[in-house]
Amino acid sequence: DTTFAEGVVPLHTGDRLVFYTDGLTECTNAAGEELGSDRLHRLAARYRHLPAEAMQAEILDAATAWCAGRFEDDVTVIILSVA
Repeated sequence: DTTFAEGVVPLHTGDRLVFYTDGLTECTNAAGEELGSDRLHRLAARYRHLPAEAMQAEILDAATAWCAGRFEDDVTVIILSVA
């Protein structure tokens, strides 16, 4: 019973698409705070100048540090660069 919106987003050279599983945004720190989508967006913006592989590594490193390496769910991050 899920509803999805459909739309078109124009992509330009240099744009990035970041795909991730909820295990990334739902990982928690010692205080029980989730990484969340807002923090993920800030990480993506901070590392957008890097090649896709390096950007992915930085995001995963930051998430690993956030939750001290204790992920409770699967974590996948895929970065696509528009050439």
